[in-house]
Amino acid sequence: MRWSRALPSITSRAASFAVYDPATCSTTTKFILKLGWLHARIQTWFPFHIQIALNGREWLSRSLQEEKIAYVQHANCFLWIEDFRRAQELMDEQLKTNWAELLQSFVKDLNPLHEEIFEKYPAEYWTCYQSEWATDIAFREAAFLKRMVRC
Repeated sequence: MRWSRALPSITSRAASFAVYDPATCSTTTKFILKLGWLHARIQTWFPFHIQIALNGREWLSRSLQEEKIAYVQHANCFLWIEDFRRAQELMDEQLKTNWAELLQSFVKDLNPLHEEIFEKYPAEYWTCYQSEWATDIAFREAAFLKRMVRC
């Protein structure tokens, strides 16, 4: 693959780093204040498919910060959350997200000519290419977990 250098772009609500591979696609890694880090890529040939990958736990950590709820996170794992009930409510809010509206907000950054190219073909739709659900189990006492691991 041929990669050019990353081109940083920072605004008040987001920072992004674009990397372009002329053979396959343009790739952007963005930091959106509400969502945290996410990855977006656009095919450089018609019909310019767009793939966006985001991490629900990254999104949760941003929400916890916004609400000033203390937590300890290591990589993609929450080791402790001050208010589990509120954290679950914040995760449940993700399920109520208007995904088409949220994802559409990235299109102009990925393809500045999108509106012009698709002016005569306004019917757009989003599909879920891949999705992952996670179940986290929290233990009140480390000693209980320790006994479970020995089994």
